[in-house]
Amino acid sequence: MIRIKMQSFRRRILATCATALLVFGLSALVAFASNPVQFIPLDNALAVAASPERLLAMTYLEQPRVIYQITPDGTITPFATLPERWFLYGEADLDFAPALGDWPAGYIFVTNGNDVYKIDPAGTSVTHFATLPTWVEGLCFDEVGSFGYDMLVTGGGQVYRVSPTGTVVTVGVFGCEMGGPEVAPMSFGPYGGWIFVAAWAENAVMAMSPEGDKVTVLTWPSAMHVHFVPDNLGTLGNTGLSYFGAVFPLDGAWGGIAGYPLTDFEGMSGKALVGSEFGGGTGQFWWNGSEYVVSTFCEAPWSLEVCDFVENDSPRPIPIDVKPRSCPNPINTRDCGLLPVAILGLDDFDVRSIDPATIRLEGVAPIRSSFEDVATPFVPYVGRLNCTTDCWTAGRDGFLDMSLKFNTQQVVAALGHVHDRECRVLHLTASTYDGRPIQGEDVVIILSRHH
Repeated sequence: MIRIKMQSFRRRILATCATALLVFGLSALVAFASNPVQFIPLDNALAVAASPERLLAMTYLEQPRVIYQITPDGTITPFATLPERWFLYGEADLDFAPALGDWPAGYIFVTNGNDVYKIDPAGTSVTHFATLPTWVEGLCFDEVGSFGYDMLVTGGGQVYRVSPTGTVVTVGVFGCEMGGPEVAPMSFGPYGGWIFVAAWAENAVMAMSPEGDKVTVLTWPSAMHVHFVPDNLGTLGNTGLSYFGAVFPLDGAWGGIAGYPLTDFEGMSGKALVGSEFGGGTGQFWWNGSEYVVSTFCEAPWSLEVCDFVENDSPRPIPIDVKPRSCPNPINTRDCGLLPVAILGLDDFDVRSIDPATIRLEGVAPIRSSFEDVATPFVPYVGRLNCTTDCWTAGRDGFLDMSLKFNTQQVVAALGHVHDRECRVLHLTASTYDGRPIQGEDVVIILSRHH
């Protein structure tokens, strides 16, 4: 574990970044400012994925490739290790899966060569997910719906759709190296709902429709990534930082993870950022009703690789335990009593932050709740399927848990038609007092005959 005091690295890079607006032949002076800080040094930083609880980061040409977890206080620990490859392709990307379509929220998907791997939220399971026809450069999830909420991957000059089952379909061909993909909001001018990519060798931002039509949108020096400023912008813990970028050192300059404060993005919802791989600064661009315009957002002379925004509305996976310390977990459809369920605390998650009024198990509210240490989390927190192997009987672990009681008949009714000895997944949802959604799952065996 590496711990670095926040005061030693949260040094302000630039007081402001303000430049002239470039509108394809039209010039006007505009004052936009950003205030990036060196969040944490990390040698050869290549990619970062952000959430309100943590960052996940990768470095360049590490073999085997390690995913690092960075907490708000600056602690860096190895999170997961990808399988070693005989040849390591330099570019890579990673992202948290959204709670959309059939994607398991909170799981991490990461590229390595021409493969995509799936990592559970605790980092204990790394499984192969899909193989692409070409080396992979960028990865994102369609959170708009124009690509069917599929994963989108760029590589070898092409764009691919990858379904939640790992099926790969080619969308179209750009014919140049590109990275930093993201799907534009539907309101983003004539190319709303298209996937935007950054083509560094072409010094351009390009876009492609779900049908494979393509267009060059604007120019930016050594464009490396595109990100749309979300409506639900959050921060990493209490750092006040909302946008993070992997900074690869140029000519011996500083390298690591840079952070931009939430205040930098006031009034910018719906706009987009484009970063530069070779020190060309970060631009912002938008549709003004008649054309796409671009201006400089920040002139920091660093090599910005893969970046990410912190978003607040993606549910955090948390561990729950139906019938704590029992495995398997039977539910008798004739039981007229109460069903015990526990939401389990973690070293970075205090169950007292949960608003009890928001808790639902298959849509059913609990009858009562209390706090006590009852069980140890089973990993993975979500994605459980097997009623005999995806649970355990481990007891107290020293962390405070939230103990809940549900009306068993209400839960049974919410499950609809069931079969005797059927294995079912129960889903729990809730929100913290500050509005962050959370979700958990556990497996149960249905007993529908007299036992």
